[in-house]
Amino acid sequence: MGISKSSPSTCDGEGDRPQGGGGAPPSVADATATSPSQVDGEEQVGRVHINPDQYFDNVPALAWEFHIGGYQPAQKWLKDRKGRALSFDDALHYQKIIKILEPTAGNAKTRSG
Repeated sequence: MGISKSSPSTCDGEGDRPQGGGGAPPSVADATATSPSQVDGEEQVGRVHINPDQYFDNVPALAWEFHIGGYQPAQKWLKDRKGRALSFDDALHYQKIIKILEPTAGNAKTRSG
């Protein structure tokens, strides 16, 4: 999962440096998730757009929709940065959040279901 551009991809893998228009870092305009799609059998993943041109790809729906104490951490983290440029470290940090939330959400779902 990395930040990608909608038209030719400037970041297509984890650890790649996020790029914005004209070499500027990507900024969070309004984070929205597209509908998750079926990938690899049961796993549902989707795109989280951070602005009209860039998105995090392959974000598990389980991580995006997961609630902790009334908050959805994957969504809140981006909303708290609305209007700011994301640094390379910010993008890596967000990827780590998603990677941590996915098994956490899966464990919570298993226990409650």
